[in-house]
Amino acid sequence: MLNVTEKAQKEVAKFFEENEKKPIRIFITQGCGGPQVAMAIDEEKKDDKAFEFDSIIYLVEEGLIDEIKPVQVDFNENGFQIDSSLQSTGCSGCGEHGCG
Repeated sequence: MLNVTEKAQKEVAKFFEENEKKPIRIFITQGCGGPQVAMAIDEEKKDDKAFEFDSIIYLVEEGLIDEIKPVQVDFNENGFQIDSSLQSTGCSGCGEHGCG
């Protein structure tokens, strides 16, 4: 359902070397190209499904994980990449970030 690659785990571990270790939430956000899967530090809620990778807890709302699975968090030269079954519609031509 959720996989965090070794590269991503190493980058998250680097972040928490200098910051208090807290859970990371995987969630849907509305971007210029439509809905996208993102991640941020958050607190656990009662309807969350928790996954643990390298002693870091990743949270996904119970109903959401079934909607977007499988989810893979990776890291490359462009930063964190989150792949899921949620398909973005691409750039909407808003003119921001070199788009449109």
